[in-house]
Amino acid sequence: MERREKKKAAYSAPKIQSDIVHPIQRSSAPVNIYHCCIHKTGSQWISAILSDPVIFKSSGLKPFHHRNSGSPRIYRGRTLTERFVTEPIPKNTIVSPLYFGLENFLAMPKPSHYKAFFVMRDPRDIVVSYYFSMRYSHPQGGKVPERRELLRELSLADGIMKAIDILNKRGHFAALRSWTGAQERDPNVLLLRYEDMIGHDSFSYFKKLFTHCGIQLSDEMISHLLRDYSFERLSGGRQPGKEDPLSHFRKGISGDWKNYFILNAPDRATILREIENSDIVHLHFWNTPEMYEFLRSGLHSMRLLIKFNIGGKHPPHIITRDLIEFADFALTTSPEAHEIPVFQNLPADVRHKKTGMVFGATDFERLSGFKPRPHDTFNVGYIGTVDFSKMHPNYVSMSAQIDIPDVRFIVCGNNGQAFRDIRKQVVLHDAEERFDTRGYVEDIRSVIEILDVFGYPLCEDNYSTVELVLQAQ
Repeated sequence: MERREKKKAAYSAPKIQSDIVHPIQRSSAPVNIYHCCIHKTGSQWISAILSDPVIFKSSGLKPFHHRNSGSPRIYRGRTLTERFVTEPIPKNTIVSPLYFGLENFLAMPKPSHYKAFFVMRDPRDIVVSYYFSMRYSHPQGGKVPERRELLRELSLADGIMKAIDILNKRGHFAALRSWTGAQERDPNVLLLRYEDMIGHDSFSYFKKLFTHCGIQLSDEMISHLLRDYSFERLSGGRQPGKEDPLSHFRKGISGDWKNYFILNAPDRATILREIENSDIVHLHFWNTPEMYEFLRSGLHSMRLLIKFNIGGKHPPHIITRDLIEFADFALTTSPEAHEIPVFQNLPADVRHKKTGMVFGATDFERLSGFKPRPHDTFNVGYIGTVDFSKMHPNYVSMSAQIDIPDVRFIVCGNNGQAFRDIRKQVVLHDAEERFDTRGYVEDIRSVIEILDVFGYPLCEDNYSTVELVLQAQ
């Protein structure tokens, strides 16, 4: 209880002036709203926003937290995927937060008219946030002292690995994965990304959330809420990105994992020692300065197999005669790459003796248990690299013009600048209802199970050689 009160106080904000709050009729509003999530996805921040008096005045729904004074503990279970509701949840409430998986939510008793949303976040940022919270800022209680002492004894790299282990055992990652495709299983569910909710266009995503939940707020009221609960105000004046590791409001940005995930790769001396002790060295080639520097660095004698993971036709990802001659054997991964001039112009005996083609392999274990699932929309899926150096620059505009009833374009891939550009283009084409931009998806089986078409338009000069969609994720 003491921990809960401390966290609640941390998120307190000045209240919106009553003269901009206009009570509404709730004849069509949901009986309950469920805020579902896992830990370290801004759950207490979002809960504080939903608990603001302006939300009650605009919706008539009271905030409900299962650990509030006088509230029964509503679920049991050691891990997030094992939790289940043990007591009825009061009606006319906003239940925030609920930490568990999709199956748990679907199984819990609910009124006939409700809305729910789940907030996802890059699991790497979840790990880093959890590490710093346990290491420095989380209020004492439960297993916090024990885990804090353990993390103090570990290096940063080992501490990050320990955080991954703890979160995995507690079911965080399994619960996060379980919500993939939740909107197809329950149309009352809205999926949101924490990264979007704290990003430059957070207003649009909160407006989308409030609209989905039937909470009628004016643009002015939403702006007031976001200003009152902004990182700058809650952190005491710091701008997002300015770090205070001792604060519960540590940094306020996404993608911070890049500063703390340490690649456990061998150093140069180790690589050279392994090459010296080996007969055959298998090199996966991509056209990068580091690769050429490595090949020119005076390597020990060896038999070198270069596998080209590029099409080789268009700069900068080209295959040169020098590279083929440098290798003892050159391998491509598609017929198209093997038929480019640099290979076909080799003398016939050289081409036969030192070049070959093997299709790229894929990991079908990721589709284990695959079973097509019924769905209401006509789904066209893009799964792979979301970058305009590969995908067609007019992907959104072409897709938006397709005349198919109830068509929906599901885009899964790495969350980079191109993904943000795609979301902007979707808004510009007024096509939000047609696109489901999910970002990185670990459980691609759940996506492929609801696809009608795999749509993968690429730019004319892309570097692809073979589409390892199951590995691209």
